[in-house]
Amino acid sequence: MPPASRDRGSRAGTILGTIALALAVVSMAMSFAIPGPAGANGLNGTNGSTGATGPQGPAGVNGTNGAQGPPGPGTLMNTTSGNAGWDLPSNVCTEISGMTISLSVPGAGTIAVHAKMTVTMFHETGTQSSAALTFSNVSTDCTHDVWTSLVVIDSPTPSTAFVFTVPVDHMFTVTAAGAYTYHLSGLAYHGVSGDIAVFKVTEIAVFYPA
Repeated sequence: MPPASRDRGSRAGTILGTIALALAVVSMAMSFAIPGPAGANGLNGTNGSTGATGPQGPAGVNGTNGAQGPPGPGTLMNTTSGNAGWDLPSNVCTEISGMTISLSVPGAGTIAVHAKMTVTMFHETGTQSSAALTFSNVSTDCTHDVWTSLVVIDSPTPSTAFVFTVPVDHMFTVTAAGAYTYHLSGLAYHGVSGDIAVFKVTEIAVFYPA
């Protein structure tokens, strides 16, 4: 009888061990199948380094044209002309009537005034015939300077009529915007009044900004 009791005890222990092992496996499976509560969020990591610059994108479409801007400081010009005959009295400065020229400018610079005219002289031998022509910013001013144009026939020259094409030039400096007027004047230094006359005058004034 005693040996039978040991066999029953051994079988009972084996069964109980198997049950315990099964319960342990079930418990372990349940621990994997049923998750625990979520843990707290961890701290943010530091920013990574800046990546390399990407390739340039395609060019965009052109925008619409803007409005036209104001005129720039370009060259300004004015012209005038006359075809009447003007006698130059002897030794009397005379403005060539109607042959003034004006120009409005936007600022400082230089106004260049040019003229071309026909001058007739009825010369008598033994007397020098000469005339002076110039521009001025005041009327009836025959100041003789480097800009004065001279026409001269020496006294021994045989008596006859002469016709000359005479240019007259003058440069005027202006320091501010405004309208400026210039006068053409002349006189005969020698000869009889009426022997020297001016015809076919053309004038041009050109502004060059500073």
